[in-house]
Amino acid sequence: MSIQVPRPKKEFSRRDFLMASGALVVTFSAASVFEPLSFAQGPFDTHPSHIDPAKLDSWLAVASDGSVTAYTGKCDFGQGMLTVQTQLVAEELCVSINKVKLIQCDTAITPDQGTTSGSQSTPTNFNSQNLAQAAATAREALIALAAQKLALPAGQLTVEDGVIHANSGRSLSYADLIGGQHFNLTLNSAAKRRSPSEWKILGKPIPSLDRVALMTGTFEFVHNVRVPGMVHGRVVRPPESGATVVSVDKTIRGVGSRTRSGRRQE
Repeated sequence: MSIQVPRPKKEFSRRDFLMASGALVVTFSAASVFEPLSFAQGPFDTHPSHIDPAKLDSWLAVASDGSVTAYTGKCDFGQGMLTVQTQLVAEELCVSINKVKLIQCDTAITPDQGTTSGSQSTPTNFNSQNLAQAAATAREALIALAAQKLALPAGQLTVEDGVIHANSGRSLSYADLIGGQHFNLTLNSAAKRRSPSEWKILGKPIPSLDRVALMTGTFEFVHNVRVPGMVHGRVVRPPESGATVVSVDKTIRGVGSRTRSGRRQE
């Protein structure tokens, strides 16, 4: 496994995205933002993204303190995906759930997995690819690296809460092995997932990680988009099917748009 010290992820705000793609609602095409480096993602490979879903580093990072940051393109709308995807990562990596931070649906830094709808998050991230396979790949890669450093067969090693133990009593933590560095690996389709009989976190009842925010009304849904300097924002819908935006009237009283249908939409 090749490891290198990572460069900081480039900050790329939604406002940067809008500015680069032609500005507010004037155009719906943003493919040029990601050219020439673009990876087809989402349902039917319709979403171009600068994040390569084949790379392990696109899904997971282990910090110098052993904490794990995971990246997902499937969002929580109140249906519990934040909690269960965090459980998935913790289970496959054999770390406690409080060591995992899940970043959802920020297409500047997460894989673009298309829409979150129709109960598709489970087959997308929990089956044989994507987030689940990334965590399994990372676990096996870390065990292999520990086996190399300890000069022992991987089969003689066990993992508990991010620490790999040998029968001799020697151990290495994930932080020791890769903390703060890149994996530089592709997802391994042959990486073995943990069996349900082994599960300690996934499939177990735990309090929702966002329960306080939900109960206090501070939960931020993905629709609650705010960009720096924004005073007001709302969805402007066309008056009929097939209408396209041709101009935007940005006044202090609100935003109106004129469409090719000839009708003004407030």
